[in-house]
Amino acid sequence: MRVLGIETSCDETGIAIYDDEKGLLANNCIVR
Repeated sequence: MRVLGIETSCDETGIAIYDDEKGLLANNCIVR
């Protein structure tokens, strides 16, 4: 199973894609 995680605050947005077999596939943090 793959999970998409999204976290936001007033000036940052973080995203990650996690696979239960392969581990962390991608992540990114965007700062305004």
